[in-house]
Amino acid sequence: MLSEVEKNGIRSLLDRLTREDLISLTDTVTNRAVTVETCKDAIEAIISFTMNVKVLLRRKKVRREHVFQYLAENQVFVPSTADKQQLIKKVMELWEIKEKELKNGGVGGDCDYGDPSVRAHQVITA
Repeated sequence: MLSEVEKNGIRSLLDRLTREDLISLTDTVTNRAVTVETCKDAIEAIISFTMNVKVLLRRKKVRREHVFQYLAENQVFVPSTADKQQLIKKVMELWEIKEKELKNGGVGGDCDYGDPSVRAHQVITA
């Protein structure tokens, strides 16, 4: 089962896909068990049927540029030459940090830099 952080991250990532790509991805992930009409329904179906985030992020419809944009919007800066696998690793690290912050009541590790995205960036790129 996916965590709330993963679900929210997936929603944000999948929001970048076209309607056609979302419908196609829904068919693939659900094995055509679900028919959807809207992008929102497609995203929710994909989340419901996803057991492994990495497998979802590796799908062709989730393109490298989608993952790269997601990381940039979350202040995680990676080299423009990074391949999709490296970007997925950074996404997983970001979500792990967000999970820990949630469990700790929003408090970072030894140093609280104020902005959680700055802490995430500093930890991930260090």
